[in-house]
Amino acid sequence: MIVAVSDIHLGLDQKYFREQHFKNFLIYLRDNLFEDGGDLVLLGDIFDFWRRDLCDVLIQSEDITEKLLELNTKNVNIHYVIGNHDYRLRSIAKEVDMPFKTIGKSLVLFDKSTSTKFMFMHGYQLEVMANPYIKDLELYEKLAEILCNTSGFTAHLAFQIETYIFPQYWNCKKSILTPPKTRLSDKHNIKEKMEILATSKARPLYLGVDANDWFVFGHTHYPFLDDNSRTINTGSWIDETENEYPYLNIHNGIPELDAF
Repeated sequence: MIVAVSDIHLGLDQKYFREQHFKNFLIYLRDNLFEDGGDLVLLGDIFDFWRRDLCDVLIQSEDITEKLLELNTKNVNIHYVIGNHDYRLRSIAKEVDMPFKTIGKSLVLFDKSTSTKFMFMHGYQLEVMANPYIKDLELYEKLAEILCNTSGFTAHLAFQIETYIFPQYWNCKKSILTPPKTRLSDKHNIKEKMEILATSKARPLYLGVDANDWFVFGHTHYPFLDDNSRTINTGSWIDETENEYPYLNIHNGIPELDAF
């Protein structure tokens, strides 16, 4: 069993409802889907270090960490795929032995029963490709880390300073700070381009994902599953409808988008 979930954005605000739902979700996984073990893929932006102070977010989410550690002792491999809002974890992982089986910007898993290959990536990489202003991934990741390290008001102030020093940041800054539902559906049709990129047969050239393998990403907050191209988006817990929170489960090589 493989379960993937993305874009929880824990710490987005000072309300605890999202933390409580995600805590209950982890308990559900422990007692049901992972009775015999498996792999849990945290597909980026689980934490939100852009909107609030990193320290405050971690303290607010301590119950989540406790439940993750419980899963870690029950034959569950926890993989953390870095997103743009939690990009700071990448540098922390270089200094601290974190309680994850793997942590990085991408992940490949094989379903043990069918040898089906699944490639996981948060998806901000696709937005950089589709962004009309700048297609520099290294620059985007630098901006993402700046926002993680200088959250809230100071992040915007830091960006103001950076944009005076590096004018090429300006349009990228305007785009990166706009909520996904707005920036991905504006006149540039970034969401549509991202989905075309993700489902394209040319994706081995820019994603390293074979057209015959499954590609799983998040970031856009728009969940979908396309059997023809073997592409899945895991959606977001911010824009939930009717209190349904999306996640992906893969059993015997068959992926299914579900809701908690």
